[in-house]
Amino acid sequence: MNSILKVIDVCLIGGLLYLIVTSYGVSQANYPLIGFSAAIFYLLLSEVVHSRLNFYNASLMREIAVTTLLWFVVVSAAIMTLFVFKESATYSRFVILSWAISVPIALCMWHLFARKILSARIMQSGQMPKATIIGTGKLANEVKKVLEGNPWLGFSFIGSYDDRQASGREDNEKETIGDYSQMMEDAKQGKFDVVFIALPLEAQVRIMTIIDDFGDTTVTVYMVPNFFLTDLAKGGWHDFAGLPVLGVFDTPFWGTNSRIKRLEDLVIGSLIMALIAIPMLFIALAVKLTSPGPAIFHQKRYGFDGKEISVLKFRSMRVMAEGYDVKQAQQDDQRITPLGSILRKTSLDELPQFLNVLAGSMSIVGPRPHAVSHNEAYRKNIHGYMLRHKVKPGITGWAQINGWRGETDTLHKMEKRIEHDLWYLNNWSLWLDLKTIFITIFKGFIHKNAY
Repeated sequence: MNSILKVIDVCLIGGLLYLIVTSYGVSQANYPLIGFSAAIFYLLLSEVVHSRLNFYNASLMREIAVTTLLWFVVVSAAIMTLFVFKESATYSRFVILSWAISVPIALCMWHLFARKILSARIMQSGQMPKATIIGTGKLANEVKKVLEGNPWLGFSFIGSYDDRQASGREDNEKETIGDYSQMMEDAKQGKFDVVFIALPLEAQVRIMTIIDDFGDTTVTVYMVPNFFLTDLAKGGWHDFAGLPVLGVFDTPFWGTNSRIKRLEDLVIGSLIMALIAIPMLFIALAVKLTSPGPAIFHQKRYGFDGKEISVLKFRSMRVMAEGYDVKQAQQDDQRITPLGSILRKTSLDELPQFLNVLAGSMSIVGPRPHAVSHNEAYRKNIHGYMLRHKVKPGITGWAQINGWRGETDTLHKMEKRIEHDLWYLNNWSLWLDLKTIFITIFKGFIHKNAY
């Protein structure tokens, strides 16, 4: 199915360009090359990134976000290439813009349509394997949601089996079909084809007994790891030279996710830098003219994996706190210059950090970096505090767009910020980053707590 998907993707890219060129009535001589090159480049990028999102089980929203970002990279590369070789004047801006906008819409609609077709074919075939769950807790309920909410997975969920009522059971969960002995009897009679073991990790003895008993049946057995054993960090399976391990305190930014995150920062960061370069020059000049000292200063912060980085900011104070013992800005802080007050309230003092993003020490979206002294103080009082450093610090973040920015003068405020930072770590996706950036544009720059 993935091969068919890619072929039609390429046909859509080329076909839409042909339709737009024909409809607009411009000369077609120059467009086949750019259409062919863009289609091939998109296909290559897809093979590296997008094709790794298995068509049968990838999140639809993540697939749409990745598809859109990949096409954005292709268009940016095409425009840059035309500019470098001084060929941009030979192409219609209307055609290129229409093509750039219509292709991701068409690709996403096609992917959604393909999923619908696959779901319908699976249901009509009447050959959907019957799936059940052993367990009735929170984990089992999550498995049920996945099975029932994603028909293209090809499973027909028939219910759950369990010997006991789990304390984490939710009211909307289906009634259990029976206990363990009933499950084994039904398995041997072929009443279901697949079982998902959704039991807590501490029930190792029970899990091994179940696995051994299913060895006497033809049922396909999947064991679902209990990622709800902690809310502190992203867990996941890893393979170290054939040794499977479960990450408990982990980062979501390994392998493909790391490349997607870096690509996002480079593409979006470069575009933003192109827009803000001239305003940054004027701000730097204004800072220099209104108070003595450099326009930009460096402040020591903790970055990815707790390693020290130097964060850039426009100077907003008369005194530059560049060392380790940094006092947080407070309301009516006498150290802040009149211009600095405006810069801080509008978050314009953070603009130089896009240079940090392009250099790789920061990301556009992530937990805001704290001064080293603040880290050392709060890591002793807030459990899991340092886990926020399993991702690069960001210019904006989930905590900031949800109101937890500015001075953290109480432990509760910092706890809420860390709670949101860790939620971001647990739930990261490209779509979540794009959503955070979008919300920041409209409500993230100015806030009552920014001073």
